[in-house]
Amino acid sequence: MADSLPLPQLLYAPRGFVNTANPLLLQAEQIIRHAHPGMTAEALAQALHLSERTLHRRLKQLTGESPKAFITRVRIETACVLLGTPGISIKQVAGQCGYGDETAFRRAFIQAMGLTPVDYRRRMQSHQN
Repeated sequence: MADSLPLPQLLYAPRGFVNTANPLLLQAEQIIRHAHPGMTAEALAQALHLSERTLHRRLKQLTGESPKAFITRVRIETACVLLGTPGISIKQVAGQCGYGDETAFRRAFIQAMGLTPVDYRRRMQSHQN
């Protein structure tokens, strides 16, 4: 599946793993970003043909994160890129990142980024000017 928007390479790699060639991380991110952004840790393990326990152990070794934290981070990183796209609403960003409602998205975004999606978008726009 081709991206509909050009996305920076940084988006495809976890923070701290910009130069990773780890196939598990690359495959997991592709699944979350492009196929099923709202998936659970259990569904991710199944998609990767791993047990939940093995997925947890491997992600902890590679990223220091639990599968749930990994999924959330990938979703929020994707949201950060989408928030820089003109003409896309917060509700659309939430939906494209796998959140069923804006409130859950807003809560997760604030927890991860320390500011609301709207404030993040404003800050990005002010840096571009």
